[in-house]
Amino acid sequence: MCLKNGVTLARALQRVLVLPVFTDVEPVVDVSKYVSLDCFRRSNQAVTYQEFRGELCRGVGLGLPEHAVASGGSESASSHKIKSEGGDTSSFCEDGALLQLETSYSLADYRGYTCWARREDITNARDLGITIKGCKQIDPANITVAGINNNNPYPLEYVKRTFADRPEKVLLFLDLFGVNLLPDVKDLAETVSQPEEMCGWMPAEQAAAAADAVMQTLIPLSGDTRRLSTGTQHSVVASAVAASPGAQPLMRLRGTRRYMAVHLRRSDWFYYCAGARKCFYSMTEVGAWLNETLAQHGLNTLYASTNADEREKQMLRRAVSGRVLFWEDVVSELLRWQAGATPGAGGDILGSGTSQAGDGEALASASGVEVLPEWLRSIPLDDALMVQMVEKAICMQAASFISSSGSTFSNQIRDFRDGGLDELERNVLMRKFGAATITAAVPTVADGKTVAAAVATEPHESATYLCNEQMPALPDTRRYPDFHNPNIFLEQAKGLWARIKYSLGALWQAVGGSSSSNDPSAVTAKAVRIARPPTLGSMLAAPFRLFERWVLIMEDAHALAAANRFVEMYTGGAVASLVLEGRQDVPVAALVECVVAEASRAGALALHVAMLDVPEQQQVLIMQQLEAARSLAQVTRMGGAAQERGNTFTMLWRGDGLGRRAEPALLEELPVFLEHTDVYVLAKGRVLLGDPRSGLFRQVANTRRLFGFQAVRDGACAPAALRAASGAVRSV
Repeated sequence: MCLKNGVTLARALQRVLVLPVFTDVEPVVDVSKYVSLDCFRRSNQAVTYQEFRGELCRGVGLGLPEHAVASGGSESASSHKIKSEGGDTSSFCEDGALLQLETSYSLADYRGYTCWARREDITNARDLGITIKGCKQIDPANITVAGINNNNPYPLEYVKRTFADRPEKVLLFLDLFGVNLLPDVKDLAETVSQPEEMCGWMPAEQAAAAADAVMQTLIPLSGDTRRLSTGTQHSVVASAVAASPGAQPLMRLRGTRRYMAVHLRRSDWFYYCAGARKCFYSMTEVGAWLNETLAQHGLNTLYASTNADEREKQMLRRAVSGRVLFWEDVVSELLRWQAGATPGAGGDILGSGTSQAGDGEALASASGVEVLPEWLRSIPLDDALMVQMVEKAICMQAASFISSSGSTFSNQIRDFRDGGLDELERNVLMRKFGAATITAAVPTVADGKTVAAAVATEPHESATYLCNEQMPALPDTRRYPDFHNPNIFLEQAKGLWARIKYSLGALWQAVGGSSSSNDPSAVTAKAVRIARPPTLGSMLAAPFRLFERWVLIMEDAHALAAANRFVEMYTGGAVASLVLEGRQDVPVAALVECVVAEASRAGALALHVAMLDVPEQQQVLIMQQLEAARSLAQVTRMGGAAQERGNTFTMLWRGDGLGRRAEPALLEELPVFLEHTDVYVLAKGRVLLGDPRSGLFRQVANTRRLFGFQAVRDGACAPAALRAASGAVRSV
């Protein structure tokens, strides 16, 4: 969004925009590396920071400093030295020269900071060799300015009036960081005199072509028989290979390949979506919905762009009947190529496992096939932003795309799929110039079609959101008190306050108060019934149980919260629990049949299993037969510390937000924490299955009674019952 704001403002002021470089991260973020400059080049409204510095330094008779010269003459800001906080500066030109800005004009941003008051802005300018001696704050427009849309703090007409007499010919992005510039349709239309001046931004050609090449390996297009550095392989296609060494690879847009892509945001999304509950769903529900949607589109391959943990990925593979691909599948292919391996072959080019990068070129030259192009060989797979762009390009060319509600990542992918133009920009072009002219504002795709034809045929791809943004069909209705998530805690506090008010009202009514039929509390009294202890013993025990419950909540709050997250993230509320302890002396088939029947009777779609002192071979057999039961959408089981330490539900307890020194000490206690969490997860099941005589079962059952989660069918599928049923069948 900031980049589009900068382009819009530069266009309005008729200045050339210098694309930004941010030095406060590693690697350094040079925006020109991550976006396609095709449209910017055509309209000459933006230059890279390296180009700007090179021209300015040569103009004063100086060259570029040594650290700013990229090898081979290519543009790169990653070679900038990121300075420490000790005050060292990077030089703008050689001989230690700095760029002295006598005055810098800046707009107030949406957070109300004053000009250049933010530490990251000052540090960024200093590391780029820029010093600012003075800075003038441009105040937002106010309601006294006639003829200006005052819903926008910086209408373009107001900005043009403010900067009309300034002599500058360029606009440094440093003055735009965080600017709340929101042009309306009229403002935006006034800045565009030709269709090509409206630039939609797309992923960099390097990222888009890498995505196209690797997806062609994983999902080949029919009829394309070109080969990429294979020598002997005939199945791998390089649809994005440049025709000449210096040529830029082309892009592909939506509908190129027959697969569905989904942006499945997990992890922190659990906290962001808490309360609203329309953008986060359990993997049981997500997997079932994606499998159904994939079938509706007639597709059999799903690419998931996700930050899901390993358990969630395995659950998604189980739920989807077709092929499921993740970034790991893509990056492994790219890494093999960069190491000189045969694309698509799963090994190195010479088959020895010890080939070097040059072996691929030698073999390719000898066999007459194309050499792996430099842009593909040099793509930085350790750069998080470049990885994001490659993933966005993969989602961009899919036949169908599923968004995560409220995600900027998803919004950008949808814009890319429409040629880089957002809805506002596309509408301006359509109304001012017509659909046929949109081709001037967007890139050409690799198969020869233009975006104009696609936009004219299908002007806008309507957004499809995960689970259609419906409320979860399988909510967790047995949630423990959770002090770690403010949204959930407030929901629980509201429910507790409502119950307290109702109890006080009922007590007042019992003592002698009265309520009319029109009183809203009377309606509530019909719907809610207070369960009174049926016996004197239970009445006397109630305070002690309440005290025990609160002590447990205070002592084991992290494990209770982790159990909430486990069910919310993985199984959903429709889960049954199975506890097995010791060697099982009943046939496994009979046990599984009983478990499936009882889970179905309880309305459970998922099963959580705990096994204690069960022989390993028997554990494997039981899990295999449980997972083979298709009526159980998911079967989960708590792993050991090594397996669970990276999974999301342990994030808060593992030291999320704490110092790094605290985490190793916490990890030593992780096995005990997982044992406690597993008990609380089992207690949340709709039905508890297993042997009521076992120690683990009794522990879980006691927790269920403490929180009021017990069910009539608890204890079903006990070994004694299964043996009796088996004996009855044999006697018949």
